[in-house]
Amino acid sequence: MLRTFEMTTDDLLLQFILHDESFSQRHGIVLSDSFKNMHIEHSHVFYEIIYSTSDGVFLECSGKKYPLPKHHFTVIKPFVLHKTFFDSEDALLSVGFMAKKIPSGDKTPGKFGSLIGTLEKMDGNFSFADEGIRDLFEQLKGFSTYSDRFHDGYLLSVFLMLFFTITSTISNATSAISGDILNENRHEPPLPEVFSRELNLRYTEDITPQSLSEKYPISPKQINRYFISQFGETFLQRRTRLRMESARNLLSETGLTIKEIYSRLGYVSVNTFYSAFKKVFGTTPDAYRKSLIITE
Repeated sequence: MLRTFEMTTDDLLLQFILHDESFSQRHGIVLSDSFKNMHIEHSHVFYEIIYSTSDGVFLECSGKKYPLPKHHFTVIKPFVLHKTFFDSEDALLSVGFMAKKIPSGDKTPGKFGSLIGTLEKMDGNFSFADEGIRDLFEQLKGFSTYSDRFHDGYLLSVFLMLFFTITSTISNATSAISGDILNENRHEPPLPEVFSRELNLRYTEDITPQSLSEKYPISPKQINRYFISQFGETFLQRRTRLRMESARNLLSETGLTIKEIYSRLGYVSVNTFYSAFKKVFGTTPDAYRKSLIITE
């Protein structure tokens, strides 16, 4: 299946593309638990919007593998070789689009032309959070089996909303991180809510300022400055506090063993877990759990 939909704005000819894997990924091999099965490296002649519906999605570009968290999207430029790794056929949603500038005497690009310009300048592999995009993909999927003037017009309107949503999101984000973002004298890093959200969602993983700086164009030092200004703690101190709060809840509300708890929270060493818990709460996990029994 390959269906295309066209529309013209003041400064662009837009072509939206539904392809064989827009709603079900069959190109390549679904990942095994060991990650030994590799997806086929490929590219497209169009921009590809990839949206993740699962936390088990990864994208590889230029030899680097990046997570694509649930309810995040990214845009792959034309002719860029990439691989996708996923744990189920519906873990990824994907559509394409092409944009051709319409020559005019006015050298100032219109709204849509400016958005395309932002995509052309985008360098690197970034993902952006937007749960609402899932609804737009669902609408595309629901009406993609119909082919008549009414449904084609509706699909085109949904495509336009999707295009405007993703390009506006990227434009706003890249505006925030442009200029002197890597200047170490800057005290207010961009997209602070993104860093907090990523940590809140992934604090059980080996997430660090360095890993975030590989995903976003901002230095680890800037990320730490934000966390210190917001929480009075460095990034790793904040990660530890989130883990310890979770550990305390698991100790009081579940019957999980100490080993099961520290493994869930991303610790390999029981000594490291005990040391962190005692530093935050002034007691060991065992003593804390026993105190709850005595209190009851």
